[in-house]
This record gives sequence, C-alpha cells and structure tokens, in this order.
Amino acid sequence: MDTVVKEANEQHMAPWLGLLKQHAIKNTPLSPFLHKQLLMHNHLFVDGTGIEAAGFKYAVPEMTEETLREAVQLLIAQGIFPPVLAG
Repeated sequence: MDTVVKEANEQHMAPWLGLLKQHAIKNTPLSPFLHKQLLMHNHLFVDGTGIEAAGFKYAVPEMTEETLREAVQLLIAQGIFPPVLAG
C-alpha cells in the first residue's frame, strides 16, 4: 500500500502544483494528495437506502458530466480550482 500511495502522489502532485502556480492560486482546500490511511480499512462504497428510507432526498441524485462541470465551474469561480475546463 505504501508503494501505491507514493506512486500516485508522485504522479499527481507535481502537475497539480504546477497548475496552481500557473494560475496564481495561492490557497485552496483541494488537493490530489492521498493519505494511506484513507485507503486502509475503509469502505469505499456507501449504500444510501437507509438515509433515503428516513426521507432524505438528494439534491443531485445522479452524477452526470453536466453536474460535474457545474461543480468544477463553481470551484473555478471561487478561485480555488484552475480554469482548465475544455469545451
């Protein structure tokens, strides 16, 4: 697991930091850095039937390209994500 996390971080951190520098983003809560503890002994899937049975309704019931683009546009507008959306 150490090797997987190290390789993933090496592959993603340098380009991310380059984008932040290129677009003069000095402070952002977003990061592709992966902590090993997040992958170990944690379920990566949540079944939402229990919360739905209690009456919870999702504001965005299904992830689509459009909803993802809207979320990224919001982050770009807030100045915490590089403006790199294409099309």
